[in-house]
Amino acid sequence: MCNGSQRADLESDAGSFVCPVEEDTNWILLLNYVIEGLFYVIKPFFYVIRFDIYVIVLLFYVIVLVDVESVFLGEIKLLFPG
Repeated sequence: MCNGSQRADLESDAGSFVCPVEEDTNWILLLNYVIEGLFYVIKPFFYVIRFDIYVIVLLFYVIVLVDVESVFLGEIKLLFPG
């Protein structure tokens, strides 16, 4: 809410009551600070998660390649026994 002196100034200048913009943007600035703080807290975890994803994908490829290779070699052994 606007205080009395601001209200009187605004009514005399504009003829109608309008609140100053600063009071409406206080909660936006507070929200901005909260989001920025959360970003700095959460940001290191993104690197850890990204590293974990790389390791999981690498292990997945190794497991799949080893399985495919063993199946392929098994089929070759079946085709050419002895």
